[in-house]
Amino acid sequence: MTSPFLKIRLAVSSELHLVRSNRWPQFPSTVAQAALPRSGGILATGARPGAKFNYQDAPHEIRLKVAQIESICALYQVSLKAAALQFPVAHPAAAAVIPGCRSEAEVEENIKMIRFDIPPEFRQELRRKGLIPDAAPAPG
Repeated sequence: MTSPFLKIRLAVSSELHLVRSNRWPQFPSTVAQAALPRSGGILATGARPGAKFNYQDAPHEIRLKVAQIESICALYQVSLKAAALQFPVAHPAAAAVIPGCRSEAEVEENIKMIRFDIPPEFRQELRRKGLIPDAAPAPG
């Protein structure tokens, strides 16, 4: 039986791409160092005290930016995880998102998040607030 996970369009992602999207022009060079929002990373946990970014405590400016993204997620009823998983897929250089999964339930959740319908207004609001560059492709 073929895993439903294999049927998803995959793309490489990381906290770096959504949170530090000002580096978007260098996306292809960051693909090699990219990893998905980690189970303990700030895009999986949200901007809470002790949140991690690149395996260290997230700096204040990163927590602030993620909190701003979370408020826009709430406004448009978009999961932060869905936004993080879909953000790099929008770039034409992305070939795959490879989310880590420890269980079948996590596989199913990742499938749901990658297929989550993100409204175009979400992307527009991220741009309007200066959270992603105008030129950065984004979900929605």
